[in-house]
Amino acid sequence: MLQKVLQLYASRILSKRSYAKKGDEILKAEEFLETLIKAPEEEWNKFLIDGLTVGKGEISPEELYAVVKKRIERTLIRTEGGSYQQRILTEYLKGIESRAEEIVQVLQGKP
Repeated sequence: MLQKVLQLYASRILSKRSYAKKGDEILKAEEFLETLIKAPEEEWNKFLIDGLTVGKGEISPEELYAVVKKRIERTLIRTEGGSYQQRILTEYLKGIESRAEEIVQVLQGKP
């Protein structure tokens, strides 16, 4: 129950600022990450399978990992060091990253 509340909190906070647009250009990997951030954790697998190139999508795992790392860096810079907010937000992003890694391994047939 508490985990769900913290996930909802992280999702709302991380959704407030979008990095998907750079001028007139839409950055697909950022847009995909924002979709994952807004999605309930139970739906991440479906989104990852449908969105990553190892599944049915257009985003390479490396592109996703890069934008997750960039978002973690931004979060670390913009939040108070060592705060619970910082921990919750970075753990949420790391959760997305680790789920993506698991999905990629399964789809590539690696144990």
